[in-house]
Amino acid sequence: MTTRLFLVLLGCLYLSSTPPLFPQSATSAPKRELRAVWIAAVDNIDFPLNRNDPPDKQRRDFIAMLDAHRANGFNAIIMQVRPSADALYAKSREPWSEWLTGAQGRAPEPMWDPLEFMIEETHKRGMEFHAWCNPFRSVHLSSRTISPNHISVTRPEWHLAFANPRFMLNPGLAEVREYVASVMMDIVRNYDIDGLHFDDYFYPYAGMRGEDSATFTRFPRGFTNVGDWRRDNVNLTIKMVFDSIRAVKPFVKFGVSPFGIWRNGVPQGIVGLDAFNVIFCDPLAWLQAGTVDYLMPQLYWGFGGGQDYARLLPWWLNEAQRGSVGASGARHLYAGLGAYRLASPTNWQAQVLLDQVALNRTQGAHGSVFFSSVQLTRDLNGIGTALRTGQFAAPALPPVMAWKDSVPPLAPTNVQRQTLLSGATTLSWMPPARARDGDTARFYAVYRFASGTVPDFNNTRALRTVTPARSYTDPDMDGGSQRWRYFVTALDRLWNESAPVEAVLTTSVALSTPHSSLEDRIVSCLPNPASELVAVRFVLAAPEPVRLAVYDVLGREVTTLVDEILGAGTYEYTMQTASLPPGVYLCRMNTTRRTDTQRILVQR
Repeated sequence: MTTRLFLVLLGCLYLSSTPPLFPQSATSAPKRELRAVWIAAVDNIDFPLNRNDPPDKQRRDFIAMLDAHRANGFNAIIMQVRPSADALYAKSREPWSEWLTGAQGRAPEPMWDPLEFMIEETHKRGMEFHAWCNPFRSVHLSSRTISPNHISVTRPEWHLAFANPRFMLNPGLAEVREYVASVMMDIVRNYDIDGLHFDDYFYPYAGMRGEDSATFTRFPRGFTNVGDWRRDNVNLTIKMVFDSIRAVKPFVKFGVSPFGIWRNGVPQGIVGLDAFNVIFCDPLAWLQAGTVDYLMPQLYWGFGGGQDYARLLPWWLNEAQRGSVGASGARHLYAGLGAYRLASPTNWQAQVLLDQVALNRTQGAHGSVFFSSVQLTRDLNGIGTALRTGQFAAPALPPVMAWKDSVPPLAPTNVQRQTLLSGATTLSWMPPARARDGDTARFYAVYRFASGTVPDFNNTRALRTVTPARSYTDPDMDGGSQRWRYFVTALDRLWNESAPVEAVLTTSVALSTPHSSLEDRIVSCLPNPASELVAVRFVLAAPEPVRLAVYDVLGREVTTLVDEILGAGTYEYTMQTASLPPGVYLCRMNTTRRTDTQRILVQR
C-alpha cells in the first residue's frame, strides 16, 4: 500500500525505554476478537516471496507463513489477491499478476489456482480468509510488465489523465465503478472467501489537479463541488459492492482499511494528511449508510504527538459504534497496527504494538490487525514471540456480526473421548443437523475444564482449539485423563456458537501384558472417523514378528507403522492423517499366527 510507505515519514517515535502502559497477560484476553495480519503481494513484500519461484515452492512458503501466524495466535489473514487490476487467482477476467509469475499475464507453470489453495489451507487451520483488493489502482509504479489484455491497454479512456496515463482508473465513470464491482463479484461467486477487503487507495495520495475535470463536466450528477462529487464516486462504488455481496453471498463480510486520519484536526490536536479532501475517502458516510461490515483504519503511529494513537483509536471507535441512523446499527472496528515500523528507519520495539493491543481491548475495539506479515514471521524485535506467549497465548474466536446472522448452529452430536496409552486424550464427534436458518457447523471449538469446577465458556484459557475437523487430540497429559472435562461446540461460518456438549468417556485402556491365550489383534483405531491423526492400538499374545500397515481401498500401501519383532503386550502407534485424501482406509496387522484388519474413515 502506498499508505504504508508514506507513513514511514509521519508520526512520532515511541521510545524503547518506555515501560508497558497496559497489562500483557493472556488471562485478560477476550474470548472474541479478530487477530489478523495483512499479507501484501505487491512488490513481493510478504507473499509470494519471489515472483520467479515455482508453484510448489510458493505453496510451501504460504503454508509455513500460515503455520507461523496460527502458532502466534492469529485467527484471520487478509491476503492481497488483486494488487493492480491483475490477479493471483485463476477464475479472473484480468491477467495473472506479475508478482506471482514474474510477468503480467503469464500463467503459472504448472497451472494452479493460488487463491483456491490459500483459502483451503487457511480454513484447515480454523482461520478466516479475507480477499484484499485494490479497487481503482491500475498500474503500480514498480510494475515491470504490462499484459496486452490489461485494462490500461484495452480501456485507456477509463483512466485518469495523469502524466502516467495507466496509473489509475477513473472513479467518476459509471462503467469503471460497474467494472470494479463485477471483478469483485467474480471473487465472491467463485471462491469460498470469508470477507472481501478494500485498501485505502481510492484517489491518489499525491492529490488531484483536475485530471478528472472533463468527467466532472460530463457527469456532474447534480454536484457543484468536485470534492463532494469525488467522495460520492467512492461511496457509490462501496454501496454497489456491498449490495452485490448481500444479494449473492450475504455471509461474506465487506470492509475497508481507510487512512488513519479522517480529517486534519479531527479529533482535536491531530495533524496529518486529510483523507477527506486528498484521497476523497469518507468512511463516516459508509458507516451512516451501513454499506460496510467493518472498518480497519490504518493507525500506524505511536502514543503522543500529532498522530496520537491514544486519541485516534477512541475517535474511530465512537464513530463505528454510532453506526447508521437507520436499522443497520453499529459496525466492527478493527485497529490497523504498523508492525512494519519495527524495521528501520523507525525501529519500534515490540512493546509499542503490545501496548496498542492492550488499549484496543480496554477501549472495546473488535480486534487488532498487523501490517505486515513479514515482521511477524521473522519475529522482528521479538513481536511474534511476545504475542504467542502473552496476549495471544490463548485462542480467540472472531466476533459475531449480529446484523448478518445471529442464529446459532445446533450442537455437535456423539461427542466422545478416549484415553490413549500415551496418556493423551482424543475427542471425536459428529456434525449437527442444520439450524433453522439452514446453517450447519463450519468449525468446532474444544474447551477443557478441571474436574470439579463450574465450566466458564468465556474463560479464554479453557479454549483449546478451533478446528474444522471432527476430532482433536489433547497432547497435555498433566494430571491424567480424570483431571479434565472436555466440551465441544459448533460454530457457523459467521462464528455464532452452539450450546456446549460434554464429551463422554467411552474407552480407557492401560498398557498391559495379555495372557498367552489371547489372540493377536487390533484393539482399536481412534478417533474414527479421523481427521488429523489416528492412534492404532493392538495386542500381541507372544513375542513374534509383526507388520502393521495401512492401505487405500485399491490395495495400495499408504504407510507402514510397524515391521519388526515385538514382545507380548499392548502397543499403540500414531499415524498422521491430515495429508490423506478423505475416504476409507484399511489398517492390517500380520503376525505368524493371524491377520487382522480394521477400517479407518478419514473425514474433514
